[in-house]
Amino acid sequence: MEKIYNKLVRDLTPSILKGKNIKYKIISVDNGTVIPYVLNKFIEELDEVSQAIKEKNKEKICEELADLLTVIFKLGECYDIGNDELLEKEEQKTNSNGEFEENFILKWVDEWDLV
Repeated sequence: MEKIYNKLVRDLTPSILKGKNIKYKIISVDNGTVIPYVLNKFIEELDEVSQAIKEKNKEKICEELADLLTVIFKLGECYDIGNDELLEKEEQKTNSNGEFEENFILKWVDEWDLV
């Protein structure tokens, strides 16, 4: 009986499945077509990060954050944004807007001051 996944998987998945004598069907699509699958993978990995945090499992948190980072890099690739370019942009934003070191939570602003 087939279990339907219809999701983005890593490049070594076919070799792993073949090595275990598991029947499978995998297709390869272009970067334009893969974007919705990458976004779904992002949500999947974010959920796994959240679960690892709930379990307070530092090793699992690190593993899932690494998976999430890989998905972020893939999404950048879909838009012709390299990892170095993405990391450079992150550094620019950090320099201009700061980091999250102070744990500031914005509760409200007076909208009239924004005009």
